[in-house]
Amino acid sequence: MLKYLGTPRKSHEALFGLMLLPLVGLLCGCVAGSSQDPDQAQTEADKPLAIAAESPLREATVNPEKDSVDRLRRARLEAAFIPTKSLAERQQEVRQELAARKGDPFAQLPGTVVVTPLPRPVLPPVPARTPSPPVSRPVSSPVRPRPTPVAVRPQPPSPPAAPLKVTGVVDMGSDIYAIVSAPGDLTSQYVRRGQRLAGGLYVQDVFAGASPGVVVLQNGRRFVRYVN
Repeated sequence: MLKYLGTPRKSHEALFGLMLLPLVGLLCGCVAGSSQDPDQAQTEADKPLAIAAESPLREATVNPEKDSVDRLRRARLEAAFIPTKSLAERQQEVRQELAARKGDPFAQLPGTVVVTPLPRPVLPPVPARTPSPPVSRPVSSPVRPRPTPVAVRPQPPSPPAAPLKVTGVVDMGSDIYAIVSAPGDLTSQYVRRGQRLAGGLYVQDVFAGASPGVVVLQNGRRFVRYVN
């Protein structure tokens, strides 16, 4: 039984190295058949391994050929990872990018996506609205004051037909004449139906008979005068 005297950490590492020996041997057998670059393997072989440096037991038991293959695999794994940058380096890069775009406020910021605007559809022009004709309002005529009725002075009443004197009636067959004396006339005159006399008198009728006479009109009033 193999005994190792040392610190607990060293003992655990030694045991871990012993457990990996069969697995490393199997991997080395698989990789040995493949073609490798001698120069690259030699360059990678010069780098000390952290596990080999920390474990003296591994340095004594690991085959140099297997160790070179293991180093080559580790180098490939390290080359596959992207080297990370510190926070200060990343802040410095962001400041430089912002300073380069300081003159153009609309420049694209890092990490933004440019969105191409969609073409707008062309709409037909809106027809102009036809102005409505002005509405003519009726012109109101000024209200004229109503004329004040003027009181008409009544005409003085005409003298009654009493002064008319009928002195006789003559029947001539076709017409009947009356002999009258109008006021203001110096002589008598013969009148018949429909004749006018002085003073606005109108001979409406001349009749003969037992009591012959004349019917006259004066201002719409009807008077009958008989033969005196």
